[in-house]
Amino acid sequence: MEHVIIKGKKYEVRRGKLSLGPCLNIKSMSEIENLENLTEAKSLFLVENNIQEIANLDNLISLRTLDLQKNNIQEIKGLDSLVNLARLNLDGNSISKIQGVDSLVNLKELNLTYNNITKIEGLSTLKNLEILKLSANHISEIHGLDRLTKLQHLFLSGNNIMEIKNLSHLQSLRLLGLRKNKISEIRGLENLNNLTSLVLRNNKISELKNLDSLPNLLILALNDNHISEITGLQNLNNLKNLDLRNNQITELKGLENLTQLRELYLGGNNIDPDLIKRLGGLDRDGCAFKAQKFVEYCRKHK
Repeated sequence: MEHVIIKGKKYEVRRGKLSLGPCLNIKSMSEIENLENLTEAKSLFLVENNIQEIANLDNLISLRTLDLQKNNIQEIKGLDSLVNLARLNLDGNSISKIQGVDSLVNLKELNLTYNNITKIEGLSTLKNLEILKLSANHISEIHGLDRLTKLQHLFLSGNNIMEIKNLSHLQSLRLLGLRKNKISEIRGLENLNNLTSLVLRNNKISELKNLDSLPNLLILALNDNHISEITGLQNLNNLKNLDLRNNQITELKGLENLTQLRELYLGGNNIDPDLIKRLGGLDRDGCAFKAQKFVEYCRKHK
């Protein structure tokens, strides 16, 4: 069994995994050191420390998972030798620019949530990337993703994005998270035929449109917007979960084709409460007890 000595203490490497973080009471760790012999290590967790620089990892050529979340890292570097890395977590640092990941050609998941990033760049060589997390940054424009053709999950919530665009090459995309941005119009989704989850809550959207090309969509979250009318859902025949809470909807219509709908959230709108009650009512989360009763009503009154 491998082991390392850090700050005078011995830590064992179990099944290729080494975790050095708050659970081991070494939150004061400020440097990555004494790990050069871990050439067979598969996972390294250095969570919630005071690390400022990614360094001294050159010998860890077998590493597949590197977790450095909640440190004080400002720059991505020191990863050139980690060509087998599949997961890199840099959530909760002080990174302002995406760089230094060119050699990580086998990377499947990159987490850069809660940083200071303003621009999506430096990702063109990551052709095997499947999950990209860039939520809670300062990004204002979607670009730089054209070559990520294997990308399945894209998280861009909590940024300053005003327009959905430059996603046409991401035909493997299944989940798109864009909540808490400044988007006023739904568009730019035309080629995302495999999309199953679309999250656009907490934006400035006033009209439901341009959703026709998403036949495989299962989950659509549009709560906390400015929508006044339910329209444009006629081709979403596979939709199972629709969240329209906290909008400005006054009439119940436009649901007639949603024969697979199982969860319908309508709380916080201005729909006739007596009608809602007759159709089975809503639970305390604003979800219809019997979603298909609402669908049947729309079918009869269209």
